[in-house]
This record gives sequence, structure tokens and C-alpha cells, in this order.
Amino acid sequence: MLSFYAREALLVSVPYHKPFIGQHPRYVGRHLVEGKLLASKKPFKAESDSRIGMRLVKQCRRGSLWPADEATAILCRVPFTPVSYQEGAWVVSTTAKKLKPSTKKD
Repeated sequence: MLSFYAREALLVSVPYHKPFIGQHPRYVGRHLVEGKLLASKKPFKAESDSRIGMRLVKQCRRGSLWPADEATAILCRVPFTPVSYQEGAWVVSTTAKKLKPSTKKD
């Protein structure tokens, strides 16, 4: 299971989601509050072997999403950066160090 947080100033559409007429588009890790798209406190989850999961891995590698946990960071082959929720957005945590993904093979 993959989990992602939204980056502060970027909107990533939920892959392969087709809204009906009159519906708002869906974005990864975002929800609509009083006309504003704020970051969700819960991570967006997707199966790692699904089409959505594979597309989100590419988006994470490009820097469009934060991996929400170390396992997701390892699967995406990006360094895990601890983030914290502040004022409706996920930002880099000032108290934690960046952790590199493990290169060990079991």
C-alpha cells in the first residue's frame, strides 16, 4: 500500500478519475473547504500494483507528491523527508533529518 501527501503549491489529479458533469475534480491528498483546496490530514492511499499506484509513483519521483512513509519512499526510490501539517499544507518538518532510502536487498 502506497501513501502520499500533497505538496504545498502543487495539484496532482487523481489518475484515471473522470468526474461527472457538475462535480469538482479530485486531487491527490486534497479536499475542498469553503472554496479552498486544502491538504488532507490523512494520506492518499493506493495499491502499489494498481494503475493509480504506478502513476503516483512517477509523480512522486518528479517531486509532485510527498511520500507519507518510508516504505512508499523506498518503492518510489526517493529520499524520505519527514513532513508536518501546518495551516492546511504539508511542509518539511524543521526538527527531523532527511532519511535516505535503504539500498539493501533482502
